[in-house]
Amino acid sequence: MGLRDLNKELYRSKSEIEKRKHKESEFDVNAARKSSVDIFVSGREWKKPEKGLSASQKKIIGLGILIIAIVAALASASVAYYRIKRTAFLEDKVSLEIIGPEKVDSSQLVTYKIKYKNDNRVDLKNAEILLNYQENLQPEGNDNWQILNSSNSKIGIAKIKSHSEGEAEFKARIYAPEDYQVFLKLSLIYTPANFNSQFKQEKQLSIIVKSSPILLDVMAPLQAASGNYIEYLIDYKNTSLRNFSDLRLKVEYPEGFAYQSAEPSPSEGNNFWYIGNLNENQFGKIKIFGNIEGPKDYSKILKVYVGSMDDDSGKFLVYSERIKSTKIVSSPLSIYQKVNNLISPNINEGEGLNYEVNFSNNGDQGIRNAIVTVEISSPYLDFPDIKVIGGYYDGNKGIITWKAVDVPQLANLQPGQGGNVKFSISVKRNIKIGSYQDKNFSIISVAKIDSPDIPTPFGANKIISSNRTEVKINSAVIFESKYLYDDPNIANSGSNPPVLGQETTYTIHYLITNTYNEISGVKITSSLPTGIRWTGKVFPETENISFNERTNSLAWDAGNLKNAVGILEPKKEVSFQVAVTPQINQIGAKIILSNKAFLKAKDKFTNQDIEAKSSEVIIFASE
Repeated sequence: MGLRDLNKELYRSKSEIEKRKHKESEFDVNAARKSSVDIFVSGREWKKPEKGLSASQKKIIGLGILIIAIVAALASASVAYYRIKRTAFLEDKVSLEIIGPEKVDSSQLVTYKIKYKNDNRVDLKNAEILLNYQENLQPEGNDNWQILNSSNSKIGIAKIKSHSEGEAEFKARIYAPEDYQVFLKLSLIYTPANFNSQFKQEKQLSIIVKSSPILLDVMAPLQAASGNYIEYLIDYKNTSLRNFSDLRLKVEYPEGFAYQSAEPSPSEGNNFWYIGNLNENQFGKIKIFGNIEGPKDYSKILKVYVGSMDDDSGKFLVYSERIKSTKIVSSPLSIYQKVNNLISPNINEGEGLNYEVNFSNNGDQGIRNAIVTVEISSPYLDFPDIKVIGGYYDGNKGIITWKAVDVPQLANLQPGQGGNVKFSISVKRNIKIGSYQDKNFSIISVAKIDSPDIPTPFGANKIISSNRTEVKINSAVIFESKYLYDDPNIANSGSNPPVLGQETTYTIHYLITNTYNEISGVKITSSLPTGIRWTGKVFPETENISFNERTNSLAWDAGNLKNAVGILEPKKEVSFQVAVTPQINQIGAKIILSNKAFLKAKDKFTNQDIEAKSSEVIIFASE
């Protein structure tokens, strides 16, 4: 289109050019003009800017405030709910209390009342009460309690309702010495209904034992010189209304105490006695003998306990205890004994005892007019046979005395000087045994030396040097062997006496007699001569006897034997069968059915090795 035509089209009233689309730009004059016109028409360029928030901003802020208010309301509701829930249970609103005597007599049956309370708005579920106590406290008559072990019991409560309380009873006896303190610990374990956690409430009660059912009295020397012989005397008595069983007494010796013997002898070791049953008002006594050593001015402590063994824990439960002290002091004189040139020997019945009593002045000053005594009194000694070198034996008192007139050294014993005195006596043969209690025989002698020159401190015992010696008597064991043809337990066959070329069987018997003490590990060994046949028949069949066919040796393990076997009851015996077929060279001659047999054992009282033997078992063959 030419310019002229274009111009006509532009100014034509119904021109199509106006209808064409126009892409506006920043360089477009029409667009700029229109914008100016709009601004002018709205008058914005003539108005001042308005202050404050716009409507849209106010709308946004209002919405935010509404949201915050909702959140705050929800938070407040949550806090209120949590507070209500939490205050529904508070630990300090659960209480636990134990009521009962705090001072009791030992072995007295006591009752303790346990109270519990829940002041919360919620229930307590899975509730149980746990009791913890020492072995000295032993529950009794608590059928509703479950005993877990020797130190714990519990009772289930299941539920403790809100604003409610309850109680339970627990009965027990306390076995302990006077002034002993026992603790009873109590725990209430539960879970609040609005929690999943477990809570615990605890209490503890201290109980003092004000008296003991077993009266225990111990006597010990207040003072002793180092190396001196001393005696401990223990008395016990059941002062309660209850009968005790399985009662035991235990002693803890002081360091430096050398135990020698006791009456009665200990049940285990040298410090444990099994008393057993001790009924109301029953009593007993134990004497303990020994020598004590230690530095000057040291106190030696002896402790004695009476009680029983707890089956569950294996511990020794103490019902009563006593403590005694012996102070070591110095003495310038010393004395000791030797028997058959030994300090503490064992002896067999019928043998002689040669005593030598040695004394000396170990101080730094001379001692005048000293006197030596030996007290010896025993039913097992042959006193008509006593021989005293110098000195004098008083048979009524059982005391031998030596003075300066008998031993010149005693008139003036200078520092470092000493001497000895002697006497001898024999042990009886065939000591009488009337019961099983007649066992563990010993001979006791106590030697002492004193002088008026030994000072006696004010308020103290005079120190006399002393020494105690015990001679133990070994058990007498008699071992025999014999043969029988007509035996009541094993039937024999063949000619008796045996004849040439024909077999005859015999029963050989081994018999043991044991007298004064228990013996252990009794074993007999022997052998059969070649040509004697072991048939294998033994009576009793339960006896442990064996035979070796290659060596022809036999052994019988007889085990342990108590005292008085063969005296108060039949002899220990075993029998076995052998067979013999005489040969031409044995006619009219002796035939040995069994060689010598040898017995070995151990004396449990004297710890001495015991040996005995029997002779050969012999027969004669005929033509």
